[in-house]
Amino acid sequence: MICLHASMAISRIASSLWVLDSGYGEWSVGLLLSLFSAGPMLLAWWAGGLSDRYGFHRPMGIAITLAILGGITPAIYPSLITIALGCLLTGSASSIGAIAVQRAAGRLSDQGANLKRVFSWVAIAPAVSNAFAPVMSGVLLDQFGFVATLIIGAIIPASAWFVAAKVPRETIKGSGHHSSLRDAIGLLRISAYRRMLLLNLVTISSWDAHLFVVPVIGHAQSLSATQIGALLGVFSAASIVIRVIIVRWAEQFKERTSMRIAVSLAMVGFFAYPWLEGFQMMLIGSACLGMSLGSVQPMLLASIHQVTPQGRQGQALGLRSMALNGINLIMPSSFGLIASLSYTALPMSMMGLLLGLSLWLLR
Repeated sequence: MICLHASMAISRIASSLWVLDSGYGEWSVGLLLSLFSAGPMLLAWWAGGLSDRYGFHRPMGIAITLAILGGITPAIYPSLITIALGCLLTGSASSIGAIAVQRAAGRLSDQGANLKRVFSWVAIAPAVSNAFAPVMSGVLLDQFGFVATLIIGAIIPASAWFVAAKVPRETIKGSGHHSSLRDAIGLLRISAYRRMLLLNLVTISSWDAHLFVVPVIGHAQSLSATQIGALLGVFSAASIVIRVIIVRWAEQFKERTSMRIAVSLAMVGFFAYPWLEGFQMMLIGSACLGMSLGSVQPMLLASIHQVTPQGRQGQALGLRSMALNGINLIMPSSFGLIASLSYTALPMSMMGLLLGLSLWLLR
């Protein structure tokens, strides 16, 4: 999971800075970032059903192949079209792989505190990749250029198969649960699942707002690619810290109370961030947002796993991924349009308001 997310993170920051340097403007950045969610939105429910039927290895093999192609294609011939294709492929790879890993991890754990602990480990994986990949991308872009950065972004997921092959193969009785989109949407009748899904839509949009605004503000303040990468990296590093704390003291965390506190702190952080000036202040702001938003994901995954019928966890995770990527497809381009028509940091203020409104889901 670290390798697949690193591939997507490298592609994301490299592509964003490439279009800015090429003069395509803020709206193009938002549109490009939306492509990371287009493939997953269409494939997630299928990937969830595939995981329920065949277990871990088949969807993971597909994910690794797509990630390699997503890095190699724009490296061979850099252009707006090939970069867009790379964004589409690496985004799809990350989503398919995440569903396979989340389902396998949940089925290996018990209920209660151990479930939160396992999903905290799972949530640490993308945070680890998002911590080092943007920093590494910024350094590589400054020192070696766009093509070398993408080639390394293709090598990293290729190495993932040597780890994935060591995962024990699951024996599934019969042929597993055959999923249809209508069948998956039927899970929305479960009230607790529906509430967690809605809250997840708001929090994932908050992550996108941070990912969009930071490169744009950093570019406007004449920060280097390395500094912009560091801002994105410290956001993920902070989310790693809070998830490690949850792993250590999972018994002390109650899902609803923890999520209520985290969402409230994130709301305050998003309202304050647009007023921060300079690299040091933005670094502190990104760290605070990473801590608050990073604690929500393990709690959401644990809650979703507990309310989902046995044998349909992959389907529930697939529907969740489809919904999240659907919102991801819309939000970055919307952020770009809003920033172009008003002021750059308005998307962050909007997300602060939405986070405040989402607290009613935890009442």
